[in-house]
Formats: sequence, C-alpha cells, structure tokens
Amino acid sequence: MKKIIGIVLACFLYATSTFGVTLDFYHLWPKGGPVVTDEVLWDAVQSFEAENPDIKINWMPDPVDQWDVKIKAMYAAGELPHVFATQPADFQSFKDAQLVRKLDDVLADDPDWGVIPGSYKTIYNPDDGGVYGIAFSGYFELIYYNQKLFDEHGLEYPKTWDELLNVVDTFVEAGIVPFATGGKDGWIVSIQSHYLMDREMGFDYFYDSLMSGKRENTWDNPGYIRAFDRLAELAKRGAFGENVLANGYADGASLFYTGQAAMFLMGSWEINSASNSEIADHIRIGNYVSIPGGQGDQTAVTRGYGKSFAIRAGLSEEEDKAAVKFLKHITSKEVSLAIVEGGELTGTNLPEGADPDVPRLMVEHFDVFDNAKSSWAAYGEFTLPAMYAEWNRMGQQLMAGQIDGEGAAKYLEKHRLKIHFSEKNR
Repeated sequence: MKKIIGIVLACFLYATSTFGVTLDFYHLWPKGGPVVTDEVLWDAVQSFEAENPDIKINWMPDPVDQWDVKIKAMYAAGELPHVFATQPADFQSFKDAQLVRKLDDVLADDPDWGVIPGSYKTIYNPDDGGVYGIAFSGYFELIYYNQKLFDEHGLEYPKTWDELLNVVDTFVEAGIVPFATGGKDGWIVSIQSHYLMDREMGFDYFYDSLMSGKRENTWDNPGYIRAFDRLAELAKRGAFGENVLANGYADGASLFYTGQAAMFLMGSWEINSASNSEIADHIRIGNYVSIPGGQGDQTAVTRGYGKSFAIRAGLSEEEDKAAVKFLKHITSKEVSLAIVEGGELTGTNLPEGADPDVPRLMVEHFDVFDNAKSSWAAYGEFTLPAMYAEWNRMGQQLMAGQIDGEGAAKYLEKHRLKIHFSEKNR
C-alpha cells in the first residue's frame, strides 16, 4: 500500500510541476480571424507556453458581439476568468465590486515594460488612482484626405475652422462630398462631435464629467453648445453630402475610395484598405482643425485604446504570479512591434531602436501624432452604452437639422445625470 501511495504521489508531483497552473484566457481575437491581431496574439500565447511549460493557457476566444454580452454577464456574476479582455464601460460599471486586480505594483516593479502612460486612463479607477488594465488594441482617429482633389481645386488642407468652411463650400460647389460620412451608423457622426467638444473644452473637462464624479462639469455649457452648433453648421453647408443618414460605414468608405469625397474622418483601422485602394497614392493624413477661442489643446489627436487585458482579483499567489507573467508577455514590446507591422496599434511602446516595416499611411499617422501636444482616448470609451446611444442619436438629429446645439446639449446633459449619476427624476 505504501508503495502504491508513493507512486501516486510521485505522479501527482510530476503533473503539478509540469502543468502547475492553468489560466483561463477569455478574449475576442480568434485564431484565423480577419485582423492581424488575431494571429499575433495566438503566436504570443504559443511562445509563452513554450517558454513556460509549467503554465497552460486555456484559449477562450469569442466573436466580438458574443464577447461583449458574455463579459458583462461574467462581471455581473462575479465569475471572471483569470486573464480577460475588457473595456472601459464594463470596468466602470462594476469597479465597486473590486473584481479586477490593481496593476500599479506591477508597473512600478518593471519600468522597462514599455506601457504607454497615455493608455492608463482606459481601465482606470479615479477613486483610487489605480490602473487595472493594460491596453492591447489601439488606434488613431484622424482625417484621410485626397491630395489630388485638393490640388485640382486650388486648396490647401485646412488647419483652422474658417479654412475648413472654405474647403467645404468649394467642394460642395464642385459637386464633391467634403466629408465621406456613413451617418446611418451614429458612432461615425460622433467622431466629429468628439473633436469639436475637445477643441472647445479639453479632454479633462469631459473625462471628469463622467469618470471623476464632477456633476458640475455639465454638458449644456456654452462650449459644448458651440461644438454641437458647429456640427450642425457643417451639415447645413453640405459637408456630409445629401444622403448622409442613409449611408452606412461601407457607403462612406466607398465615396472616399472612389474619389467622390475629399476627406474621411476615420480610425487607423482603415490603413490597409486605404493603402490598397485605387487612390492610395493620393491619400494623405491630417489632424482636425483648430477653432477660435477653444479652451482645449487645438493640436490634440485621438489615440484610442479600445480593449485592454486585465487580471481577476483574489487569485492564489501561484495563479497571480503566472497571470502577471502572462499579461506582461502578451503586452510586451515585441508583441507590440508585430502588431504595428501589421498596421495596427497597441498600448505598449516598441523595442528601442526598432525600425518597423509599416505602410506609408501608418508613418503619416505617427507624424501627425508626433506634432500634437497631447492625445486622448476616444470619448465613447468612457461613456456608458445607454449614454453613447443617445449621443449618437443627437448627432444624427443635428445633421438632419432636427435640433440645434443648445437643444442637443440640454438633452445630453439630462441623460448624463440620469445614466452616469443615477438621477432618475430629472
């Protein structure tokens, strides 16, 4: 009997030393998916397991729509995986439950990790100043423009509001859509309002109005009213074309890539499509214009961090150590380099001295970014889904001339208080 027990114990010790920890890893980047990140992440997991034979990764991907539903359910049930992909709105909704591990100690212990400080506020708790997630997917939102069309009409790319109005009027008169815009998809309209709001009041004002509990940072302030009025003015001048609210994302892109529209305010996820289009040689990248009297940084650009990786709180010491090691591996500088060379961005810097082989348009994105004094994550990342839906709808109504800036601002302020501050009697 003692011999049998000894054999069983020896087998157990061998098994635990070989497969000491299994980490459930839930995310939205399936192997063989449509974006470069899918393959890069799979390769990173394989290399991690090869380097760490005592840690097994339970690969648990879902398509983005399913992931969006399931991760909310996991938060609500308090049953998060060991390591998982998350987004700001979900984290903020459940941050008081303390389900997610704080990462400040890990960041402090490894200053060479390379995490970009500007990404910290993506999965961030303003109550304790803690960082709870490391950005994995990233993007710019800038203006793609057709230099050939500008040259043919004697125009320079606009840098100020007045110059933009002149460009809009000139292209409209020539029968060219100034901004390719799929307004049927409200989030595309909201990108315009994000920039206008930021130019008027700055990112900190907006962030504090939702994330830092500053009820006094109202949305019906004069700056936001002007921002919404500017959006309505652009629409009235024909900046978005006649069928803007009938066109979806693909329709707007088609207008631009077929030379029927001069500008396309969109994310850096368009780089590969733009680089392979018939007008690729004529496409340039520009920043949004400055506005007179704006309190925000007039050079600021959107550098968003849509999804991040986080670790469940309350793991055993062994599991936590393994999870931290895994998190640092899949958000390393080397993984970031592979993603950037595929035409996408992350929340981690590149290895020192790296010279990535990237499309020309990616280089131009970084050139605009380098000339900006600051950057901010897309405003929608900090807005609860119900609030963002109202925001998108107000943008569509502004474009349709159904409401003015003051009406939109007052409506959104009412819903800010209702949704983000739970003031249900307003």
